[in-house]
Amino acid sequence: RVHDSYDALLADPEIDVVYVSLPNSDHAEWSIKCARAGKHILCEKPIALIPEDVERMAVAARESGVILQEAAMYRFHPQTHQVRELVAEGVIGELRFIQCNFGFTLINDPDIRREPEKGGGALWDIGSYPVSFARTMAGENPVAVAGWLVQSDRGVDMDFGGQLHFGSGTLAQFTCSFQTLTHWEAKLIGSQGYIHLDLPWQNQVGASARVEVLRGGGGATTTFGDSKEQLEKEVLVYEDCDAYFCEVEAMAASILDDTPPTITPEDSRGNVALWWRFILRHAKTELSLSE
Repeated sequence: RVHDSYDALLADPEIDVVYVSLPNSDHAEWSIKCARAGKHILCEKPIALIPEDVERMAVAARESGVILQEAAMYRFHPQTHQVRELVAEGVIGELRFIQCNFGFTLINDPDIRREPEKGGGALWDIGSYPVSFARTMAGENPVAVAGWLVQSDRGVDMDFGGQLHFGSGTLAQFTCSFQTLTHWEAKLIGSQGYIHLDLPWQNQVGASARVEVLRGGGGATTTFGDSKEQLEKEVLVYEDCDAYFCEVEAMAASILDDTPPTITPEDSRGNVALWWRFILRHAKTELSLSE
């Protein structure tokens, strides 16, 4: 059926769940309206643009007894769950470095990704994946961040490069871009091995993803410990990478079977707060240079 307004849609008693895929700047407003209408919410990433809005959304959902979950689809795929388990189990030893890259050429103009008032920019749009990935794999929030960007004439970041320092000692680096050939990959480098993901964000329906796991660094025999002769290699293959299907199934399970949400509002707030640390740090750097 078709409704001629969002308000009419929310008034429909037969609608149980609303997928909020509006521009980033509208996520908080309409997610809160969904909650107050008694609808469960699957809200696109980034769930909001400021941490305080995430809190308001979470309160509205809690008071209305509905599920609020961020639609960062890669988090729901079995690949992400398994890689996270491998890291937690110490398969590659102590996690030292995380490296992620994600970019493409943004051809459309106009496009909401180019509009600062809509929450545009590479960091909010595709930088959300590597930032979330780093926090997920490290299992903690960073204690320090640094970032650099290349802005458009409208004031949104077209390229962004960032670094994160976690309290455990893990370091993460990432890039995201609207001005490169399409590319994506993620690496997790540990004291005794590494994991390479050729399709970390799992958004290529019908494609196969490969996760290469190299482990056994303790067997190095050369003077500087750089031999790979005794390392064990394993390749995990995931067929038909439809992470969107996984997130819908997970959302249904949370609503119908009380399965704990894959992404909690607290987790989402951590991502938004971290993105703001990048933004504010850059703003301060620019101010000091201008002075």
